[in-house]
Order: sequence, then structure tokens, then C-alpha cells
Amino acid sequence: MTSDGEFIEVPKFFRLCEHRLSKLQVRLAKKQKHSKSWKILKRKIAKLHQLIARQRLDWQFKLAYHLFSDISVIFARRFAALKFTSTLQSEIS
Repeated sequence: MTSDGEFIEVPKFFRLCEHRLSKLQVRLAKKQKHSKSWKILKRKIAKLHQLIARQRLDWQFKLAYHLFSDISVIFARRFAALKFTSTLQSEIS
């Protein structure tokens, strides 16, 4: 959610390809390891993972462009993460 009240829905790229990926992985499990067909399926699975990663990266760039295209000034606030980690460590101990 932005400061303007705009809610941004995060797309579920993995969930959209999950069924196809699981089918390929089941087929891969039935193949003999390091055979020609195993290597082909392994490459298809890698390409599908690469597709998901590229979709996520593309969405992040498009979202950043959308957020910063109509903004003239950006304010950044310093975040004291070290302070929070020290309090968490004291609570754990």
C-alpha cells in the first residue's frame, strides 16, 4: 500500500506455473539419471524457473517505474536496524 492509499496486488508467478512445474518434475523423477531425456527435461525445468524469475524481475522494474514516474520528490528515512537486532538478541537470551 502506498501513501496515497493505492493497494498494489503482487502477482503470483510461481503459483501460475506450479502445476506445469510439478508435472515436469514428476516426469523427471521417472527418468534414468543423466540420460538424454533426463537432461532435456532438466533443461525444460530450468527454463521454467528462469521464466518465473524473469517475470518477477520484470514486474519489480515495472512497479518501480509506476511508483516513481509521477513523483517529483522522494524522502528517505534512516532505519536503525541495528537497534532492533540488539533488542531481539536480549529477548532471546
